Amino acid sequence: MLQTSAKRTILIVEDEPFLCEMYKTKFESLGYKVLTTENGEQGIEMMRKEKPDLVLLDIIMPVLDGYSVLKIVRNDPELKHQLIVIFSNLGQEEEVVKGMQLGADDYLVKSDHTPSELLKKIETVLAKGKSDRADAAKPIRVLLIEDTREIIEIYTERFKHENFECQVAENGAWGIKVAQTEPFDIILLDLMMPALNGLEALKTLRATPKLKDIPIIVLSNSAEPHDIEEAKKLGATDVFLKPRVTPSQIVNRIRELVKR
Repeated sequence: MLQTSAKRTILIVEDEPFLCEMYKTKFESLGYKVLTTENGEQGIEMMRKEKPDLVLLDIIMPVLDGYSVLKIVRNDPELKHQLIVIFSNLGQEEEVVKGMQLGADDYLVKSDHTPSELLKKIETVLAKGKSDRADAAKPIRVLLIEDTREIIEIYTERFKHENFECQVAENGAWGIKVAQTEPFDIILLDLMMPALNGLEALKTLRATPKLKDIPIIVLSNSAEPHDIEEAKKLGATDVFLKPRVTPSQIVNRIRELVKR
């Protein structure tokens, strides 16, 4: 069990008074500080004010439901790293998938967990969250494999503004070498380049064990449909046409993929 002497704070956002009282009593008996609120709007206010270590969030609530709370919190710079565990009567697969896609750290079904089992799950999320928050403090590292000077200047300037660390490789062969020797969170890859084109570079990157799961966003000025399809088959996470996507959209997508 985690040490609770430091008075970790749990916020329970739940509109059923009996459940709130039961879990509050259980958690406080083990040294946690417990806050409760009965709807999502109050929950967000409490997160801002009290900065709890973890939020236990119901889905079906008055004023603002749990899914809406997740959307707001994950798009708020002040709150986006808040640990949130959904604790709901809704247990269908599509509900669980929706909750996790919206950014829940875990999704638990009320009927499947006793208070003691719930506590064990909470302790696991708290332990993981401590590690994740340390990672979240690190800047996102981007490898931009691109040979067009104007594009390089636009994106490196925007990444600097976002406090991303960006390294540039101006051809595919050099990009592969850099990617294989240094750690990056995400790769942006042009399709048309000297030395080695984007499709060949993508194929090699995905064949490198430590790079097989890294997000790779392919950018192109005028890719044909067959090139786009080929890029996806080779493992591109996304394919964007440069004239149809803005640096802001790319930044938002990077944050979605890297999640910090």
